[in-house]
Amino acid sequence: QAKPALVRDVSTAQPVNGFCQQTAFSTPGYAKCVLYTVPVGKRLVVEVVSYKITLDPTLQVMQLLFGFDDLCCSNFLFGPRVRAVNPMPAFSATTRSYMGSEQTRLYLEENETFSAIAYFQSGGPAYSQYFNFTGYLVDK
Repeated sequence: QAKPALVRDVSTAQPVNGFCQQTAFSTPGYAKCVLYTVPVGKRLVVEVVSYKITLDPTLQVMQLLFGFDDLCCSNFLFGPRVRAVNPMPAFSATTRSYMGSEQTRLYLEENETFSAIAYFQSGGPAYSQYFNFTGYLVDK
């Protein structure tokens, strides 16, 4: 007996992307930025995350996270709707750089915030960070 194939109606999907950047900042061991807040009545499906981080050459990225951010009391992201990304070194003669892109699947609900955070060793400046994502919105 044949079973019908499960399909997704992509005609209602609304493509979306988000981008955030910080340059010439100095924070003690981390840098976070908000990528997107989900509109009322929508669900966000994140498909690809990307980053480029440039640090003082004496520092290195220890952890890189993308996901749901409660914007409450902490500088970190944690939970089942957070993905760790392996920071990939990129060549640079004068700074320490990381750059990459990774497929993922994350879901955020209306009014929830999607953020990225890089943890690095304290003691020197982070010159710049760029985070972005692509995905789509669907009606709830």
